[in-house]
Amino acid sequence: MARKTKEDTQATREGILDAAEACFHEHGVARTTLEMIGARAGYTRGAVYWHFKNKSEVLAAIVERVHLPFMQELERTSTDQRDTPVHDLRAVMIHSFIELSEDERLRKTMEIMLRSDASADTKVLTEMQQAGFRDALDRMERALRRARDLGQLREGADPKIAARMLHATVLGVLHGAMVEPELMDLKRDGMLALDMTLAAYVKDGVFVPGTVPEPLPEAPMILDNVVWGFIGCGSVTEKKSGPALASTPGSRVAAVMRRNAALAEDYARRHAIPRWYADADALIADPEVNAVYVATPPSTHMQYALQAIAAGKPVYIEKPMAMDHAECERVLEASARRGVPVFVAYYRRALPRFAQVKQLLDSGAIGTPRSVRASLHRPHSANAASPDFWRTNPAIAGGGLFVDLGSHTLDLLDHLMGPLSDVRGLASSLTGAYAAEDSVSMCFRTGMGAHGITHWSFCAFRRQDEIEITGDRGQLRFAIFEDVPVVLETEAGVQMFDIPNPPSVQQPLIASLVEELRGNGRSPSTGLSAARTSAVIDQVLQDYRTRHPH
Repeated sequence: MARKTKEDTQATREGILDAAEACFHEHGVARTTLEMIGARAGYTRGAVYWHFKNKSEVLAAIVERVHLPFMQELERTSTDQRDTPVHDLRAVMIHSFIELSEDERLRKTMEIMLRSDASADTKVLTEMQQAGFRDALDRMERALRRARDLGQLREGADPKIAARMLHATVLGVLHGAMVEPELMDLKRDGMLALDMTLAAYVKDGVFVPGTVPEPLPEAPMILDNVVWGFIGCGSVTEKKSGPALASTPGSRVAAVMRRNAALAEDYARRHAIPRWYADADALIADPEVNAVYVATPPSTHMQYALQAIAAGKPVYIEKPMAMDHAECERVLEASARRGVPVFVAYYRRALPRFAQVKQLLDSGAIGTPRSVRASLHRPHSANAASPDFWRTNPAIAGGGLFVDLGSHTLDLLDHLMGPLSDVRGLASSLTGAYAAEDSVSMCFRTGMGAHGITHWSFCAFRRQDEIEITGDRGQLRFAIFEDVPVVLETEAGVQMFDIPNPPSVQQPLIASLVEELRGNGRSPSTGLSAARTSAVIDQVLQDYRTRHPH
């Protein structure tokens, strides 16, 4: 007799489970026997026992093959790799309702799980129900805690209570659909009940009630080694990023591209990079390149990012992420649709100096933060008014030096204190030396509730660079660009933390995103976090852009 292959064995096991599902659904768990299951599947009782010791094992396997994928999806709603826990939680639940309404086998498994056969034989079912209840509730609570930390819950909302109410809502819908399927429509009533519960705890605008969300993207891709191709190899890549991308463990550079072929060839030769191109399409199509670094001016960020994503290659984009938030949204939509990660070079999120600031804030070193004051001043530079200086050309940069340099301040505050809200801004060109703004003021509220005021001037008397965060028990002072110590002042005295930057300033962030792409960590700067910064910039510059269209 021919020996069974692994595939044959698996097929037999699946056939037994399919038959058991049907028997459990028709007769209940208590009244079903292994002989009944074997007869239904067309196998002998011995064949059933070869795969399963008893009925409890059969039941556990049936539940596991449905329950495990759902719990894995629910687990992803609280990941630090995404900043949309409410959207993701809602997406998982609504698409589960849709699947249950359309998949008869899945629905039968749910009905088996929700039944309560009062017999000793089904103790395992009760234990599974209890374990599933606790696991789902725990995952919902973690997602809602993350939503609270991101400033997405209403003031005073308790994630633990919100999770219990949400879980009760879901169970109610499922029981209603099982008992009265004609009255309780899983798709329609499931979404309605879910949205009404979420609306009680979640701020307006965080999700759109009554709409079917996009499913969660596929689980993050894992690369054995990250092989980069650069689109753009100008000054930023010489010291800030290029050396780190080439030397971080698990990361190397295979090709670079620049429209000026001679400059691309020169860069590749000087940095011992195997290939160079004068065409972005050719670099993206390079079979060895599996990740793309976009180091061009902002006007082409979206274009190249979309091309890389379409090719299935993760993309690391210089800041700002794009010309405006609308372009960021297009990149994020493509990223979610294809399951391709996007990172943005807001590298201060990973620098040791600012990690120290975050640790002090999170540990309560200054108590509860109450206010933020930030300023960045630079004297006017004749170079900034040159037609060749793209950073003050709104058609290329999306704005002026506020967008180029101020974006670092905004993104770091988002990282340290949560997303910025209640944003009001005033922008002007006080010198009239170029089309972009040269003076910007802004007020806002942080995710921690502190009020903030910031000012950027690129036509000031002298340089100034300071952020001051004041709490009810102390104050932190530090600079965004200048290499100066972090100062902590409390009633106990003044403490200074002198933490220099690494030689390649982007190295810590690049190390984190390489680790994420290799499945071993996570990056603090993603497309989602960077898009929030672009949205704040849009709010601040809205009136100026209306009055000075480029």
